[in-house]
Amino acid sequence: MEEKVEFTKYVQLQMQEREINHEAVLDTLKSPGQILSGKKERKIAQKKLDRGGQKGLLRVIFEEGACAKVVITVYWTSKIEKYWR
Repeated sequence: MEEKVEFTKYVQLQMQEREINHEAVLDTLKSPGQILSGKKERKIAQKKLDRGGQKGLLRVIFEEGACAKVVITVYWTSKIEKYWR
């Protein structure tokens, strides 16, 4: 059974503004390159991707809820060296 993922309206707006699709976020959560500990017991799933010829990281900050992963924010960065552990 697949784990449920919840997207708040705010995150959906961020994704639209940042041109990040749901499939990329779900794929990063399902098979991340890394999962790091974040602030406030949050986790960061990140995956190296090629986006329009530019290499970078998709970072998905989320919380493990009782019934679902709750996505807090998502963003794309080209600063792989800064975030990759």
